[in-house]
Amino acid sequence: MAGKEKLIGSCLCGAVAYQSHQAHEQMWNCHCVNCRKASGVAFATWIKSAPAGFKWLRGGSAVASYDSSPALRRAFCARCGSVLPAHHLAGDYMMLPAGGIATAHGLTPAADLYNASAGTWYDDDTPCRQADLEADLRRCRHTGSCLCGAVTYTVTGQTDAIRACHCSRCRRRCGAGFFTGMPVLISDFQLRGDTGALTSFALPDTQYYRYRFCRGCGTILPGALPGTDRAVIAAGTLDSPPPVRLLYHIYCADRAPWVTLPAAQPCFDGRPPSDFDWRKTCAAPP
Repeated sequence: MAGKEKLIGSCLCGAVAYQSHQAHEQMWNCHCVNCRKASGVAFATWIKSAPAGFKWLRGGSAVASYDSSPALRRAFCARCGSVLPAHHLAGDYMMLPAGGIATAHGLTPAADLYNASAGTWYDDDTPCRQADLEADLRRCRHTGSCLCGAVTYTVTGQTDAIRACHCSRCRRRCGAGFFTGMPVLISDFQLRGDTGALTSFALPDTQYYRYRFCRGCGTILPGALPGTDRAVIAAGTLDSPPPVRLLYHIYCADRAPWVTLPAAQPCFDGRPPSDFDWRKTCAAPP
């Protein structure tokens, strides 16, 4: 059995911090729909923690919760929407969002759960085929929603490829190994439902790091990028298969040590070069 170690994590805005001081032996990826919606990504990554060794270090008043099932109480920061440790009520254990942990550790995911629920747009092993891409781009209507269902959206225009961002900011916000975003034109998406449930967060001293999230469940939802005609869809919130899939990775120099980069997709240390065209990553027809 591993010895005790102290894992410390926080939300993106820093209002909430937490600690788990115990032996940590279980780390896994979860592809279930609820985890994808709560984090907005391809899959959540969790570390198991016994309640006796867990405590909130600060910001308890900023911790909001949502019961996504009778067995699981999820938590998020009411100020920035970051994924926070969940309480598995049925098993009486805590689930630490691996992307929110700042402490170095040697854990790696040992299992992938609910693979049957995985998003159809996530496949890091199979190269994209140009014929498939051209056919998919003609399907130009898809929908999405937050975890609690209060807010929904539709996208009716052509989209860019889904990209994975490995920067530490995105990891802290989504609690996972990387964020998966799908850029769309602002004119091509529409929010529906209870839009009054949305609140906004802007990270200080950044130009573009701002987004909206649902106050009821913490799910990140589309918001316009300042000074552009674009918005970014958190791909994990999609309810229908998108016309494209995950095709490249950015800010890989900052990736989590427990994340393995795919060999079949372009990976950039920072932003991609200005002449990068994701469509050319797809193989031409034989």
